[in-house]
Amino acid sequence: MKACCYMITAFWMVSASISGYAESDNLLTKGYSREVNYQIVPSQLRCENLINPIGIDIIKPQLSWQLTSLLRNQKQTGYQILVADSEKELLENKGNYWDSGKVPSNQTTNITYQGKSLTSTVKLYWKVRVWNSSSLVSDWSSIGSWEMAYLENTDWKAKWIGRGEDQYPDSALTGPAPYF
Repeated sequence: MKACCYMITAFWMVSASISGYAESDNLLTKGYSREVNYQIVPSQLRCENLINPIGIDIIKPQLSWQLTSLLRNQKQTGYQILVADSEKELLENKGNYWDSGKVPSNQTTNITYQGKSLTSTVKLYWKVRVWNSSSLVSDWSSIGSWEMAYLENTDWKAKWIGRGEDQYPDSALTGPAPYF
């Protein structure tokens, strides 16, 4: 019941402000809070269309997010992406791998990473914030991550499992079939 009242109050306040009523009309001064979150909020952070993937073998991965808002007809007019090698850095709003700065764009998908060169098996954390059509900035999104795969052949440190080399490769002599 309480949640329903808040939703009706928020709807009433938005309707009153859209209809041109002001505080002087005594509609918004009857004890209702005027603090409603009109922001668009980035969520569902994805790297290469996956949420928190591991084994990304692309040197410049593509980043994407979805937008949510309580109001209709909201749009993004800009974004800022921070990428760091630790969550602590991001909590301090520092991107030691990439800080895109404010980018004026409505694009939310397939944004190419343009930070420091990525190395094998590094785990990176990222977050984004956006600006709406009223030039209001959102809060930072929750933190997402991705982990790089082996990028070079020399990164692999493995040996083949087997009997070893054939002592007579050009001969018809063969040993018995091995059991598994």
